[in-house]
Amino acid sequence: MKKSAKVTYAQSSDIKARSFFQYRMDMKKKAIAELEFLPYLQSILRQQFKDTQLGVSKSGGDAKVWFARDGKVTREPDYECIKSSGEKLFYEFQYAEATENLQYFDFKLSKVGRKPRNQSRIPHQDRDFFYVVKPENKYAFVSCEWIMRHGKEGNVPAWGSRRAYRVPKALFLEQCRDGGAELERVITAVDNKNLLLVFQHAFIEAESTKLHHLLQQVVDENKLMKILPRTLEGFFQVCFLLDKLQKSPDSPGVWLVYLGSFLDSDMNSLDFARFMYALDYVYFKCENLAENERKSLSTMLSGAKTYIDKHFKTDVQFINDYNAPAIEVIRRLLFATNIWEDIVQDCVATWGMRLDAIKKIFQTIPNVDLMASHIKIARDQQ
Repeated sequence: MKKSAKVTYAQSSDIKARSFFQYRMDMKKKAIAELEFLPYLQSILRQQFKDTQLGVSKSGGDAKVWFARDGKVTREPDYECIKSSGEKLFYEFQYAEATENLQYFDFKLSKVGRKPRNQSRIPHQDRDFFYVVKPENKYAFVSCEWIMRHGKEGNVPAWGSRRAYRVPKALFLEQCRDGGAELERVITAVDNKNLLLVFQHAFIEAESTKLHHLLQQVVDENKLMKILPRTLEGFFQVCFLLDKLQKSPDSPGVWLVYLGSFLDSDMNSLDFARFMYALDYVYFKCENLAENERKSLSTMLSGAKTYIDKHFKTDVQFINDYNAPAIEVIRRLLFATNIWEDIVQDCVATWGMRLDAIKKIFQTIPNVDLMASHIKIARDQQ
């Protein structure tokens, strides 16, 4: 799959991911917060401006696709606010996970102001920062001018010693307001979705470990490793190895259509997760889709959604046994759902397919809080 220079830059410099999967997971951590906090921001601004028609939407390079081929690094603000009068306001979004050992609140130089050639940096006048301090259950609105006036430019060790405006912690917290029960609810939603995000990602790490052992046994124990043709497991293993080698099949569209033959409503959760991984790998290698390939893809996405809905209701909604197999079913379904949403969103943005766009990450999961609760209980019992 071709990636724009901006995506490659984000992966190598900003995200420092070692794989496309890891890159997308890292991108989603901030995207989860941005999308979950959007309604809260809109509610605050409606009260602040006494404008019930005021609307807030996601803007910037990741407004529509925040994790796949068209995700872009831009300097546009994170949110666009439009008043009923038509006036537009913009907001950058940041949040602090912990403040106990924090000395400064840091703001990237380019987000605070622009720097004309041979001149001092000038604060942006068309945007403010919306900042959520999660441990304190507080939020703040600060202008770029205020940040430049009260912050000192310096290196941020946690950012690889990049330079930023550093505002002293005590001074910044003076600008914060209590968010109340509603902010606490959104913070919990963000934490739960991030828990699901990290939990599901461990599936691919486990599969990588399995394949590593099989390959190692070829040398250590003189065992043969068989990749069986015309099986889903064999197809998955080939896709996995090619992915690790950063290679693409010569005819990914043909592979895409062939993969559709493996989708079965009675397949177990492990096979389904492997199927979705293979679909993700082959789909994102397709730079064009023929009509029959689109039809096959549409059929697979529809079948996968039916599988996801059915098994969330029957397999994991009311589990009372938190043993490893039960929790692994949840992990596999979350992994498959995560991929399904990625592909759907990319189909809408790239090919204009008539699918319901994904507006929030993990919106397909019927009860995020319940899934997070299952995971926490299982983790505590280990």
